[in-house]
Amino acid sequence: MRFIFFILLFIFLTPQISFSEPISLDLNEAIQYALVNNHELKFLSESIISKEADLGIARSSYLPKLSFSETYLRTNNPTYAFMAKLNEGRFTQNDFEINSLNNPSSINDYQTTFTVDQLIFSKKALLAIDMAKKELQAQKLSYKRKKEEVVYNVIKSYLEVQTAKEYLNVAQKALDDALEHEKIAKINYKVGLSVYSDVLRAETSVLAAKERLVSARKNFEISQRTFGLVLGIKENVIPSGNFDLPIKLQNEDYYKNASLNRADLRAIELRNKIAKKNIELTTSGYLPYIGLSFTYQMNDHSNIFGSEGSSYQFLTYLSWNIFDGAKRENEIKKAKAEQKMVEENLKALEDAISLEVYSSYLGVKEAKENLELAKGALASAEEDTKIILHRYQNALSPFIDLLDAQTNLDNIRANLVDKENKYFMSLVDLDYKSGILLSELGIK
Repeated sequence: MRFIFFILLFIFLTPQISFSEPISLDLNEAIQYALVNNHELKFLSESIISKEADLGIARSSYLPKLSFSETYLRTNNPTYAFMAKLNEGRFTQNDFEINSLNNPSSINDYQTTFTVDQLIFSKKALLAIDMAKKELQAQKLSYKRKKEEVVYNVIKSYLEVQTAKEYLNVAQKALDDALEHEKIAKINYKVGLSVYSDVLRAETSVLAAKERLVSARKNFEISQRTFGLVLGIKENVIPSGNFDLPIKLQNEDYYKNASLNRADLRAIELRNKIAKKNIELTTSGYLPYIGLSFTYQMNDHSNIFGSEGSSYQFLTYLSWNIFDGAKRENEIKKAKAEQKMVEENLKALEDAISLEVYSSYLGVKEAKENLELAKGALASAEEDTKIILHRYQNALSPFIDLLDAQTNLDNIRANLVDKENKYFMSLVDLDYKSGILLSELGIK
């Protein structure tokens, strides 16, 4: 019974297992896909809508408020009965009799009311509108910086897949070379130009090359899946086409000046202004606010929405909170402390950005020099391996020299791939740290 259960469970789960081929995307397609489907960007996009709503809420303070109400009253309370009859326009001379005033009969009153309220002046409301505008701008800047981060991560993952692919190619080339060396070692042993230990070493070298190839293939698969997750795809994604970005190295001052307008820095600058406005907002609690109100009222003793009697009220009001138990004083103290916190955070970010740009600029120069050195090292290693191979074929060098030369060549090939991609990534990193990655790539 248990065996049947596991068989059914396997059949149920098997269709969910995906063996699909990797999705192929070029760099531009990958970037555009990520900008649409990245979950963090979607989150910030919704937060912008939320901030737009906050601005609408703040603005609503200065827009007229229209309200409607319908109430039903049945009473024999002398005051309410007197008032209801007056509002309904049914008051007569007989209603002035003492008995009628003291002991009125139960009456009905349907009251329909339309009210319009308009705020005329409120410093607090004006400041709230200004703060909401700045917060919306700051959130849009945060969204822009997140877009830069997403594009940066896409390029990084794209290069990591390409690096893993090149490592796989290097591992395959190393295996091919090891097999060729094994073949030569066996031929030389047969003709008496080498010893059997050379054959054994060659076979060991082949096994080691196969092991490295298995690991390289596994790393290549993982990098594809990681790339897919960056894009929001639960499948392997493989780059198509060559890595080609329109990024060129500029002088250091170009990046320093550009970094002053980095989106996240501008966002914190705006939030520092908001914090200063918040101090004004709390201080404005000492000021009064002024408004107008107009009410139109209809009353009827028998019909809902009836109008046996109608009237209106127009009033202007001034409200001034003289003392609130020192609440405002503590709010001001809190607002000042929070503004100082934002200001210090701003200064810290400015220093951090300056260091990041300086470090990234030096990183590009370092990566470029290392790339040139790696290219030179590869040319030397290839020539050295050819010479030693030729010497071994002519019994002029031991097989161990050939193995050492081949191992060195394999390492240098892998190192060159790493250095090439590190150079590309250093250029991208410098643009990202300077806040110009989107503009350099032509992304709006």
